[in-house]
Amino acid sequence: TRLQIDNTATDGDSTLSFSLSGTDKFTLGVADGDSDKFKIGTAGIDTDTRFTIDSSGNFGINNSSPAQVFEISGHSNAAATFSLTSYSTNEGKRANISLRHSNSNTVGTNTAVDSGDDLGAISFEGYDANSEYQPGAQIVAEAQATFSTSTAQTDLMFKTCTTDSTTLAERMRIAANGNVGIGESVPLAQLHVKTADSGISTLDDKGNDMVVEGSGNTGISILGGALHKV
Repeated sequence: TRLQIDNTATDGDSTLSFSLSGTDKFTLGVADGDSDKFKIGTAGIDTDTRFTIDSSGNFGINNSSPAQVFEISGHSNAAATFSLTSYSTNEGKRANISLRHSNSNTVGTNTAVDSGDDLGAISFEGYDANSEYQPGAQIVAEAQATFSTSTAQTDLMFKTCTTDSTTLAERMRIAANGNVGIGESVPLAQLHVKTADSGISTLDDKGNDMVVEGSGNTGISILGGALHKV
């Protein structure tokens, strides 16, 4: 048993409307004039569209042309906020967002990721006035070993674009062992700040808490108002 709404006209949407006192409040259906997308609108499906599914399976909320699997557009002249709230007295039952990667090209096939595979990324993007959004900064998690039940070794990288460039470059990395590198992708100490390659790759075991590296003179400045010391 099924309910079928069939518009047999050459052009025309197939819709179901929910009305109060003769005024449509919500309408859902197939938009014949927009590639047969399924839509839900607060008036007609092509006006005030709130939800869209296209033929490729992309979902859009407040977006009638989703270019990604799930795309949300905020309201006009308003901040766009995504909130997840957990209600529990148990510390482990928190709100979570998971970015996952299986090393397979087939949906539903789970295969271990390898060293160098990106697990996920958060991109901060701006419109470039040329029909495209460009990432200006990015946080990336990168596997440092083949994942198994005994290891999930991962580095966290922070990237930005510099002046007159649209290319993301790594600026800081938190290595799997907890070392932090600024300008250095393989930090040799708990904090490794690098402006240029010194050619030195081995540290004295008594001087491995902090490294400042450069190809010429290097130093640390401590600035404190009227008085500073080096």
